[in-house]
Amino acid sequence: DVVVGDTISPAIRLGTEDKCGNTITSDGTRVSVQAVQAESGLFGFLTVSSVGGIASFRNLRVKKSTTVGYRLLFSIGPIQSLSTIFRVENAGMEKMSVSQHPEGAVQGGLLTIQPQVKLTDPYGNEVLTGLDNLVI
Repeated sequence: DVVVGDTISPAIRLGTEDKCGNTITSDGTRVSVQAVQAESGLFGFLTVSSVGGIASFRNLRVKKSTTVGYRLLFSIGPIQSLSTIFRVENAGMEKMSVSQHPEGAVQGGLLTIQPQVKLTDPYGNEVLTGLDNLVI
């Protein structure tokens, strides 16, 4: 699992092989990566050159949290490979904003519309866990 905004660690390393399964050790094979889920906000160096038959993605990060999971698609031209599913958790609460303002108050009575707040991490992902000590 990964935390939003943190570098995926350890670095993702892919070996490049020919159709017989032999490692292609010549330098410079260009390997690209993209998230299968477009809304992930994957960023970092999305295309790297292999060195000694290994392509290393050292600074990939994701801006959007998910409980369902993401998959990464790696490509060398028309050849593609899909990663296993991994989760991306929010980065922890940074901001609290009022998403619905209270209305309809009369002295001694209840509000007809209750206030609602939204808690988000630094990347705008809604924070729904770890709120045991939150006091409003």
